Amino acid sequence: MPSTNKRQRKILTTEDVLDYLSKCVCIEVNSLLEINNPGGQSGSNVYDCRFQAGNSVDRCILKIYHSGSEDYSEIGFTGTARKVILASKELREYHIGIPRVLGTYFSDDVACVAIERMEPATWDEGTRATAAVTLAQLHNISLSSLTSELQKLIVDSKTNRDRIRFGVIGQIKVLDRDYPGWRTEYPELSQRGVKMCECTEPLSPFVTLLHGDYFSKNLIPTSQGVYVIDWDLLSMGDPMWDLGFLLGTDNDVNRDEAEDVIKIYKQSRPIDSTVLSYHVECWKTFHALRKITKEFRDRNK
Repeated sequence: MPSTNKRQRKILTTEDVLDYLSKCVCIEVNSLLEINNPGGQSGSNVYDCRFQAGNSVDRCILKIYHSGSEDYSEIGFTGTARKVILASKELREYHIGIPRVLGTYFSDDVACVAIERMEPATWDEGTRATAAVTLAQLHNISLSSLTSELQKLIVDSKTNRDRIRFGVIGQIKVLDRDYPGWRTEYPELSQRGVKMCECTEPLSPFVTLLHGDYFSKNLIPTSQGVYVIDWDLLSMGDPMWDLGFLLGTDNDVNRDEAEDVIKIYKQSRPIDSTVLSYHVECWKTFHALRKITKEFRDRNK
């Protein structure tokens, strides 16, 4: 989802990544044998690194936060890095699958975190349901059970409400600008979009720990279970936001799969059906708008 306060991530050279990796793992890394940039996560630069140190070859994920980079949580780049480090340690104690932190490095203008790289298994029809179990476990963790430092970082983190509604608004603006006749061609979708734009995101009566970006991109199925990555947006908020992401962000969730997720989640957590339906409907509207945007672009090539 694009940020409403977009900033450019710093462009790093291979030499920069090698240097930061060496500082993180506290050993001299002789060479980077392979480096992939799968894209940024919540304001950080992310690199999948295969490297040689001495006679050993290893892999890890390197997250690099820079001063001046996107700060979705509004706690600063060092605060976000510290939150990720502490969450990895503390939430694992509650049987949340999180890759281990292998090393860190901080300076005045950068924070780096080297993270265990998980080998993904195949995403199958039961993976989302397994992720629902983990999500319910997360939402059942009491804030007061965490260390005071992590509590403060979580409480101070901005909850990114309305992201998907802003996504709907953004898609409508693009269509109105580039394809002004779309409302006549798709009147029902236009009405749905207008309704979403004019309403306020509803809130359930529940407040829990919130991952903030809980969907397949940040869920890694492994032989040991589902591991959750990208904890940069960890905050307090409405758990229906996370559940709505799990059900709506991916455009290929079928009815049976959705029903399984809700059934499993409800075994240990309450659900506000009205608020959850809002989030799911918002995602459906967003996906429909993106689809017709692509159709119009293809027509005009």
